[in-house]
Amino acid sequence: MAGILDVPKPRVTCSMLTQYISRPVCFVGRVEKVHPTGKTFTVADGEGKIATVELNDPVSKSTF
Repeated sequence: MAGILDVPKPRVTCSMLTQYISRPVCFVGRVEKVHPTGKTFTVADGEGKIATVELNDPVSKSTF
């Protein structure tokens, strides 16, 4: 079985995210803010729309 990094992922913007819930994607945009817990962060796409991403496990600050 291929890992998540080995599978091609569609590039998406904020308006497309609802179509890909719980599926791997490549988000085209930038990270705006990371919550201190590392479990949520906000991202902005090229159209100026903002989305909040919730993770099961926290990310380290060095990831960003």
